[in-house]
Parts: sequence; C-alpha cells; structure tokens
Amino acid sequence: AKAYVREDPVRFLRNYLERVTIMWAFKPHLFTENAHTSSGKYMVAALSSAPIMALALVGMVFFSRRFWRLFPLFLIPILLTFAFSFFHTTVRYRLTFEPILIVFAVAIAVRLIKPAWISKDPGGTFAYSGDES
Repeated sequence: AKAYVREDPVRFLRNYLERVTIMWAFKPHLFTENAHTSSGKYMVAALSSAPIMALALVGMVFFSRRFWRLFPLFLIPILLTFAFSFFHTTVRYRLTFEPILIVFAVAIAVRLIKPAWISKDPGGTFAYSGDES
C-alpha cells in the first residue's frame, strides 16, 4: 500500500477523493448490475437518500456553531469517512453513521418547519421555541 502511494501520490489522492464522494453521494452509486437491478429500484433508493443527505448537510452547516457541544455527532461521520475512504467504499458503508445524519436532518427539518401544532404552556411561552439556548 505504501509503495502504491509513493508511486503516484496524485492518483492515490484522486482515488481517495472519489471514494469520499461515493460515501457522501446523494444517490447510490451502482457498482454491479444483476437481475434485481432496475431503474425503479435505483430511483427509490435515490429518492430516499437524497432528501436525508441534503437536510443532513444543511443541518451540519447550521449546527456547526455548536460544534464543540455536538463534537461526537460531527466526529463520527468525518472519522469513518476518512478511514473507509482508504479502501473500497460503497454507500452501504455510510449506514454506520446514517443515524447521525438522520439526527441532523430531522433537527434542521424541525427548525425549518416551525410546527404550528405546538401549543403554549400556561405561562404564555411556547413549549418548544426552537431557541438556541
């Protein structure tokens, strides 16, 4: 492995960055095709992962001002992407940190939607105000 990197570090870096983009792809990258591969299944996979990835990335940017407070939630996806990308990666490796991405996606979705169903408590303030405090 070290000889491969020393031989052509630019090629290694290019391949590494390609694997990083595969890990964070909005739609799955198909490496093989078989009897069960269809455009419909591919579209279902893309439609289910793209919104979560988009919201998760927006959420990570939005909550980056709380980086040190949420450090483990930021560290795990970054660390696993860094480690997995040295080897062959597929979108399924993202499943190890997909729950964290879902947390960021849901947090920003709640923040953006500002639910109308939230009632006021007896003191006259919202039960959930969405404040950053």
